This record gives sequence, structure tokens and C-alpha cells, in this order.
Amino acid sequence: MTQRTRTRFAFGLLLAALWFVGLEVAARTYWWLDKDVDPFAFDGLIRAFYPELRDAKQSRTNDQRYDLLLLGASALNFASRSITERLERELERPVRVHNIALPSHSTLDSLYKYQSIPDDRRFDLVVVYHGINDVRANNVPAEFFQADYSHYSWYAAVNALFEHPEHRFVNFPYTLRVLSLSVTELIGLRLVVPQHVPRDEWLEFGAEVKTSAPFRSNLEGILELSRERGERLAIMSFATFVPPDYSEKKFKAGELAYTPTERASPIEIWGRGEHVLAGVAAHNEVIREVVAAAPDVLFIDQENLIPKDGMYFVDVCHFSEEGLEVFADHLVTAVFSGPGIVRPEP
Repeated sequence: MTQRTRTRFAFGLLLAALWFVGLEVAARTYWWLDKDVDPFAFDGLIRAFYPELRDAKQSRTNDQRYDLLLLGASALNFASRSITERLERELERPVRVHNIALPSHSTLDSLYKYQSIPDDRRFDLVVVYHGINDVRANNVPAEFFQADYSHYSWYAAVNALFEHPEHRFVNFPYTLRVLSLSVTELIGLRLVVPQHVPRDEWLEFGAEVKTSAPFRSNLEGILELSRERGERLAIMSFATFVPPDYSEKKFKAGELAYTPTERASPIEIWGRGEHVLAGVAAHNEVIREVVAAAPDVLFIDQENLIPKDGMYFVDVCHFSEEGLEVFADHLVTAVFSGPGIVRPEP
């Protein structure tokens, strides 16, 4: 190799290295400005989607504090304070609730988040409460439905993250993937279920519950992880209440038998009412089948324990203050009952 060839080769390597560094700096700057991700952190991109993982602080089962991990969505998120207060009264010891349940999240989000908690963090109890948010993924033609929910705009990006394990060290390959997903969705080359509200023209497809199998798979994934980690698991059926005279118009006018609050949502954000309730019922059936095959799991039958009364609900699935207290009471009863089933009195 001549000196001139060596020089050209070295220059080519230097140019490639500069391109690599430039792309990586641009990618990390993008996530820093858009999602407040520490540009110097390893595995920081998972927190771009799940910043609540920061709340899963260091925990140890051999200390005096009772560590509780909440996996769910808004209904469980809002119950965090009631659960903490109720447990502290009964246990007579400090309770630390690691609340990573977040509005709009599904069983797939909870599985991803549980997987992402470091192995050296342990919890005395892991609580799972899901049933309604997976339903929104049904609002899609059957031929477009994907078991990993990638037909849903949010999950297309999240799933891609787990297909790029190099993101812990190099951000730009995944960043380019996300940008391509956004562009193809924007120009209509990729049709997806929007993150928050279903497509009007696809609402009819929500009549077919397509999420039962993915719901089961995600739930069983959480169960398997809890066993691997040696953590006690509580799974609850999902409680709903819809007055017989429900309509979206009456809901927005405050004319229904719900407890008034500013944090209520009409059932239509998940789909057509009858489709949503059918989906939740199918998911509750899956929950019962999973816990029936898992005698080491605590099961709290919130669906039947919480009265179908507007005194306890602010909308189809979120609880009033009275409802939150009842919900927390049922969970704490399960904590002291040991593995098994907590059902309503006959």
C-alpha cells in the first residue's frame, strides 16, 4: 500500500468517524430537547417513553419499608395515595409506593416497564390493574391488527426501541427509525390507530375483540417476571360502571349518575360504548383464567367487589374518592390474606 493510498484510507476513516459522531450528537440532542433525556446516560431512551421509571427507586425487601410497585394506567395511578395511607395504617411501618402506572398505558407498557427495572431492585408486592386501555387497539380492521400493537402509533415507536438493543450505547440508528415511522405516518403511507382517540372511520371494527390473546401474553409475561424476581404479585379484575341512560351528550352535560370531577372521560375515547364494555369483559375473563392457573398469585375481584353505583365512579372506569377508598381496602385485604382469591361475600 502506497503512502498516498494509506493517506486516503486514513482520511476516509476520519471522515466516517466524523459522520458517526455528528449523527450521534444530533440524535442525543434531539432526545434531550424533545424528551429531556440525559444525553450522557446509558439506556436513557427507555425513559423518553417511560419517564415514570425514575420513580421505581432503589428498594430492598429486607429493610423496614414496605415497597409496592404499581403497574397499570390512570385508574391505578389515582389510587396510589389511598393505597399508601391504608397500608401504612395496617402495617404500622413505612410504605413506599413506586407508582409507574400512567394514563393511557396498556398491559404491553406495563410489561416493558417491569422488564426495564434493574434486577437489583426488589418489591414486596407488585400490583397489576388493567382492562380498558388495550381495548382501544381493537379499533382497526382485522387485516391491520398486530399482536404487538404496532398498528397503534405509540407502540410502533416503542416496539422499535426493543428491536434496537444498541440504543443503550448508540442512539442514531433508532432515531432514524423513529423519524421514518413518523414521516410514513404523516404522509399516509402507514395507517395506524392514533395514540389518544380512535379513527372515526374505524370505530365499527372495535366490535371484534382482537386483544384477548395479546392481553393474556402480556399478563403472563408479567407473571413470569415476578416469579423470576421472587416478587409477590397481585392481579385485579377491572371494574366499570355505565348508567343505563348513558350518552356522550349527557355525560358532557353532567346529567349522569356519576360523581362530578374534572378528571372524568367519556367512554368514547376508547371506542363505541358497547364495544368497550365487551372488550373489558373479554379481558376480565382472561384475567380469571390466568389467575386460576397461578395459585401463587393474589386475585382481587374488583369487578364484582365495587358496587355499580355512581357514588364510586366518576366515569366508566375512574373512581371517586369513595371508590378509591373501597378499591384500596380490597387490595389491602388481599395483602393480608396470602395467595388466593378475594371475592365479594355471597
